[in-house]
Amino acid sequence: MEERPTFGRAHDYYFVRLLHVQEVEPADLDWDENTWIFGPGTIEPGVREQWVIAIYDTFTGEEVHRLSFETKSDARLKLVEISDDLETMEKMEFDARHIRPGG
Repeated sequence: MEERPTFGRAHDYYFVRLLHVQEVEPADLDWDENTWIFGPGTIEPGVREQWVIAIYDTFTGEEVHRLSFETKSDARLKLVEISDDLETMEKMEFDARHIRPGG
């Protein structure tokens, strides 16, 4: 189904959130004869974290676009840019820039 152009201010159609995601990665065990005899010892799992900017449809609450960043500062800079665009752009312009870039 082809999507028809929708007119209006972008902030009427979308809202944005900054999310901090932490994933615990299990530690790899180096199995050898000592591990079998004495046990694995202290295992420190790794933690992978990322910062996610999610853009949601105001009417359905569905996530329509997601961007991931390694640092909070990079994510906040992009969040400010997207928030400013939400307030100043029309929906079609916002879609072209943030929801469907290059397409």
